[in-house]
Amino acid sequence: MTSLKTIIKLLRSGNQVVIFPEGSRTLDGELQAAEAGTGLIVAKSKAVVQPVRIFGAREALPRGSGKLCFRPITLVVGDPITFTAEELKAKGRDEYQKISDKIMEAIAKIELS
Repeated sequence: MTSLKTIIKLLRSGNQVVIFPEGSRTLDGELQAAEAGTGLIVAKSKAVVQPVRIFGAREALPRGSGKLCFRPITLVVGDPITFTAEELKAKGRDEYQKISDKIMEAIAKIELS
């Protein structure tokens, strides 16, 4: 909880923070479900979310391998997500999860051009 409180405080102060909503790197390279904590951070900070998708990271540094492979990595930035006042009133894990799911849906729509 200390790290969540720190992140929320930073966002409320106008700072930007990078959060990986899935919580950890994937084993198979596919997008995973987001953790509810991401939604909690958004609801408490009222931050606008800038979705970004990383392509090629698994090929460059597969989880568990510890061996860096020189492969291209591409970051693609999606459209910002502004949550409604109603969405930001979220309370409890299920409602935080809905916010997190909306973020992952936006990330999933980002394509490599």
